Amino acid sequence: QEFVNTGEQSMENVLRTPYKLANAGASSSSMFSLLISSVVVAGGTYFLYRFFTGSSDEDEYPENKEDDNLADGDDDDDDDSGVKMRIFFGSQSGTAEGFAFDMEKEAKQYGFKAKAIDLEEYDAEELQNETLVIFLVATYGEGEPTDNSQEFYTWLSADDERDSSDLDQVEFAVFGLGNSQYEFFNQMGRKFDSYLEKWGASRLYVRGEGDDDVGSIEDQFNEWKEQLWPLLCSKYLGIDDIGALSSFECSVRVEVLPDDDENSVIAQRIEKPYDLANYVNTDSGERVNKNLFLPSRHKSYTSHIGICRMLKRTQLRQNVQDGSTLHIDFDLTFNPQYNSKNPVIAYQTADNMGFIVRNDMRMVHQMIKRLQLNARNVVRITPKDAKSTANYTFPEVCTVSNLFAWFLDINGSPGKKLLTTLARDFTKDAGEKDALMQMAENLQTEAMNKYVTVLDIFQRFPSIEIDLGSVCELLKPLQPRLYTIASSSDVDPNTVSICVKLEQFQLLQDDEKDEFARRFQWNGVCGNLLTQSKIGGTFQFYMEDSKFKLPESQVPVIMIAVGAGLAPFAAFIDEGELDIKSNGKKTKKDYGEWWLFFGCRYKNGDYIYKEKLEKSLEDADGVLDHLKLAFSRETKKKVYVQHLIEENGEELYDAIHNKKGRVYVCGGVAMGKAVRETFAKVFTFYHESKDGHNYLDNLLKKDIYVQELWG
Repeated sequence: QEFVNTGEQSMENVLRTPYKLANAGASSSSMFSLLISSVVVAGGTYFLYRFFTGSSDEDEYPENKEDDNLADGDDDDDDDSGVKMRIFFGSQSGTAEGFAFDMEKEAKQYGFKAKAIDLEEYDAEELQNETLVIFLVATYGEGEPTDNSQEFYTWLSADDERDSSDLDQVEFAVFGLGNSQYEFFNQMGRKFDSYLEKWGASRLYVRGEGDDDVGSIEDQFNEWKEQLWPLLCSKYLGIDDIGALSSFECSVRVEVLPDDDENSVIAQRIEKPYDLANYVNTDSGERVNKNLFLPSRHKSYTSHIGICRMLKRTQLRQNVQDGSTLHIDFDLTFNPQYNSKNPVIAYQTADNMGFIVRNDMRMVHQMIKRLQLNARNVVRITPKDAKSTANYTFPEVCTVSNLFAWFLDINGSPGKKLLTTLARDFTKDAGEKDALMQMAENLQTEAMNKYVTVLDIFQRFPSIEIDLGSVCELLKPLQPRLYTIASSSDVDPNTVSICVKLEQFQLLQDDEKDEFARRFQWNGVCGNLLTQSKIGGTFQFYMEDSKFKLPESQVPVIMIAVGAGLAPFAAFIDEGELDIKSNGKKTKKDYGEWWLFFGCRYKNGDYIYKEKLEKSLEDADGVLDHLKLAFSRETKKKVYVQHLIEENGEELYDAIHNKKGRVYVCGGVAMGKAVRETFAKVFTFYHESKDGHNYLDNLLKKDIYVQELWG
């Protein structure tokens, strides 16, 4: 499940967004490595934007009207040969989407006429005309469909419009992505599986359930596929002994463009790929087709990316011995110097701010050098199959430097499939080949000892020889990072603030003299971008909303957070106090009770926003009535927020049940689960039904109890 229910990992939350919050990657150094993960959450509402040129982006910039995800009119549909297979994906952060395109490629190698399809781009009524379909679906929020699968799921679950024989010619298999730490684990996978059978479709194979909490969800998916392929090949292709797939086949063609090529000239001047000023011909002033220079695979957030400027960075901790938490302000106002062709984006309190991130340029140069490429070269990447149209997470035309800086994840942890593919197909030395295969089999143990990145693999195994096209296909795309907004748009609509937690770990190398160990501190992809940037630096960003909305002023508010999860509540406090101060008819007594439960390690260490919280509690215009603090390392017996909730159970039950209060929980997934269990215990004791879990489930479904969690 994604973001809160996250099986689509590295950035999940209960956000209604195509991408989620993320923990940044890390790497190693000779004696040890510093891993700084940015963790954050958020909430919010809507974005506004406009172009100052007076016309829409669609009018100004020629668009490629071909959509590779549409089922109708696909190039391969004109060919009657082969067994047609549709691989549908419901994805929030991109994991299920990546699985779908990997499966499409494998299916074609086996002999199927396969197509990976975004559920958002598919006409659900056409499903009755399909014969072989695979669904890869993540669960999001409180057991809900992802954004891109919501409309399809509404159609599928419409009992009054469906008949038990509607899909009787369809055969299907379902793989769900989830995390068992969440209340509604893998709900969508189970519901898709159930509804497809209910409307007459025949299940080909048992539903697969990926659980991000118990290991690699990618490995779990691959194991499910390994059992599915023999069945499909035998039933549809008449092949009973499929064996292993042949060696990796690169499906893209890479050519280096001349320096004086018109597209090469444009690509060479691009610094930020989503800055629309790039796509104006400097000589003629005419618009150029930006689609050549941006990923061909559609992402909804790309329609509202703006440029902002960093104003200020503030350390929130009392000391930084165990880590760092930053409050960073950004200017959203129009600036003709860097915003003349880009949308101006507004936000509302507790929105999420997504950043288009860039890999650390030192690592980019290391990767390019290792692969013996020229960073300044401009390449064109196109499908080898003349019948195919591009549907990639990287651009068609791009400099080698920008390709590795903005589009390929060189700092992510390699999965088993990548390691085995590199070992089998691209590693020349037998000893290194064996070492890579052993690493693939012991990936979890390796991860416990040190954080291994894709870049590490290429540097530590010099006999890997691989072409650029294969690298583009094998590496995961570099995903946006979303961060909690810790400011109120009512207080200042032109300045947005985020809270970034930088957490330090010591990761030992097996070999302290490892010549490939990097010699500089690694802060994570977005951590580096935000901490190394100068004040005044500009960033590509977008806004996404969440379910964190303040209720009417008379309604009690119960906020529960640990660490950087406090950010949206800092924004809530600012907004509530502004309302009290600016509204002469309201005082603190006119508000429902405001509770804040906050957990961290030390009172004089990581107690962030300390002055704000205590001032809100003590001042006449402050909005807080109760501030409950859990400093887990201050006493012999560790105290967490769930313990304080239990201590105040009777008052909290009264605020929720009798006074219709709202509960907001923000922080790590383990904390979220512990808090839910505590509330279920409280509800069991005080509610007449004595069924606290059912009572809590109803609150979750009605958005009275709202969570934003990350893994």
